[in-house]
Amino acid sequence: MGAVGIWRFRVPWSATDAAGIVFYPNYFRWFDDATHRFLTELGFDTAILFRQAGQGLPLLEATARFAAPLRHGDEVELRTEAVELKAKVFRVRHSVLRDGQLVAEGEELRAWVEFVEGKPRAVPLPEAVRQALTGEGG
Repeated sequence: MGAVGIWRFRVPWSATDAAGIVFYPNYFRWFDDATHRFLTELGFDTAILFRQAGQGLPLLEATARFAAPLRHGDEVELRTEAVELKAKVFRVRHSVLRDGQLVAEGEELRAWVEFVEGKPRAVPLPEAVRQALTGEGG
């Protein structure tokens, strides 16, 4: 759709199970981290948005599909891109690659919210965020 975030890392020992493969909940942690990294790279630091603007992007839905196992020490490329933008929500797709081969993929559906009296309220995606996610931003 537009902008793509790329995060490269090695699978840490702590992410593996007794069989020596990545324990599946770690993919969801990586997806969450990748979304926040992606938005930060686009100029929207989610920690600052939360603290200074009272905005956040809660997770509404998360999915994953696994094609091959990852093991301790594997070099990973995690690619993140927005694949759907609606008025108040957006969907990102994460592709996990090892040596250029897809080993897992997942999606997250997130809302853009403002916290009013401590409660989240969905609001329209800011135009600058929409443009950055589609690659139309300056």
